[in-house]
Amino acid sequence: MIISKRTKLSISQFMGLLKTQTISTLMDKHDIDCESDTDHNDNKRYNQLILQQSILQADNKSIKNLLEEILTTENYLEESSNSKSGFYERLIDLKKCLLLDGLELEYGVITPISS
Repeated sequence: MIISKRTKLSISQFMGLLKTQTISTLMDKHDIDCESDTDHNDNKRYNQLILQQSILQADNKSIKNLLEEILTTENYLEESSNSKSGFYERLIDLKKCLLLDGLELEYGVITPISS
């Protein structure tokens, strides 16, 4: 199963809407390395370009697991979003990208679409 660059970029756009702690937890949980900065108050933050590069370079299994978690916990993630207005637009785009890859979420697992 191949997850396209388009879908990976959509994941990074979606994750850019989330609060820093949620991004950090998701990246660590799925073994995706991503550097972060700190602001003047020593709060962790993620640069969108670095987040994007980290997702593009991650192995397929980690991306698949991250994507499954995003799609099965969307209600929780909405609460952890910095931008409620863009949340569903980015989520819909992510789901469309997954379909263009010939994949779907079935019972919490990403699988190829059956013919």
